[in-house]
Amino acid sequence: MTTTDGEPVEFAGVRVEPVISEAADHGRQLLRIVSAVIAGASSAYGRDRPNDFPPPESAVIARESGSQPFDLAKPLSLRIERFMLLVRLLRPGTSESMAEVQGETARSDDELS
Repeated sequence: MTTTDGEPVEFAGVRVEPVISEAADHGRQLLRIVSAVIAGASSAYGRDRPNDFPPPESAVIARESGSQPFDLAKPLSLRIERFMLLVRLLRPGTSESMAEVQGETARSDDELS
């Protein structure tokens, strides 16, 4: 699943971030996208990174803030799954989740200034 123009899109609190790269750089590009949201994501998989064929075309991201950040993980995961269900119902295809990384989000440039 990806966008037709290769640009990120946000809908219903879920961001679809296309992974645009050559095959040899695909994993590194995906990790860059995830690390921009979750600091330290590069160590999330340890030594066993998921290997699926074909590689993911997009990262699907849901974010929220609150006083109890770890209580938000399950509702955010469910938000992504509902989004994926809607995509499958509205657009025939075989989109499916490959892996999920949860963690505290990195501060964006907007939050730093």
